[in-house]
Amino acid sequence: MTGFSYVKADGLSEQATHFKACRCSAAEHRALACSQAMRTLLPDPPPAPFDELLAQRERWGADRRDEVWEGVLHMNPPPTYEHQVIAQQLAELLGPLARQAELAAVVQEFALGDSNDYRVPDGGLHRPGASGVWHPTAALVIEIVSAGDETWNKLPFYAAHQVDELLIVDPYKRTADWLALTDRGYEPISQSQLIDLALPENRVTLSGGAESPLPWQRPRA
Repeated sequence: MTGFSYVKADGLSEQATHFKACRCSAAEHRALACSQAMRTLLPDPPPAPFDELLAQRERWGADRRDEVWEGVLHMNPPPTYEHQVIAQQLAELLGPLARQAELAAVVQEFALGDSNDYRVPDGGLHRPGASGVWHPTAALVIEIVSAGDETWNKLPFYAAHQVDELLIVDPYKRTADWLALTDRGYEPISQSQLIDLALPENRVTLSGGAESPLPWQRPRA
């Protein structure tokens, strides 16, 4: 998670930037080179430039990936090209399997939670009846890790909303974790209980044993 957080409380507006307190250039910040948090208090109402920033992000559609964590706005940057390629390949892989299981694959952002506390995963599988903007739960949530983000910090939230399974793809570590909700929280599994797909040794195994490499890997010639 990179960018800003913003909350109004006790007459003050608190803006949290996940930028390291250093002398890095703006370009380095945009490249996600800084990961430590620096927090700043702003007067309430906040200065006009900050409100203008929020309005500009809304006009540009740059707020689609923003989240609210218990009333705190987390502003996230748009996905990289590589991120989108992985999402597209996951959509092509999961779509047919989801339909076989009478689930709907939506491999694009959606809001899980309510307007004061929600997360925006990169996609998911939904059971029949899902509709609207705010989704109380999902059968599966997909998270594609971005540099310095807080994907793993979302697990308690997803557990509280009874998300059955999580697929976390990390293109930096070249790993894929498939997790299922248990009485002890999320635990790794190698076979989804929702769709006919297994994940042994970071490879997806389809029905009949046919294997496909992870989305960022190319088959060997």
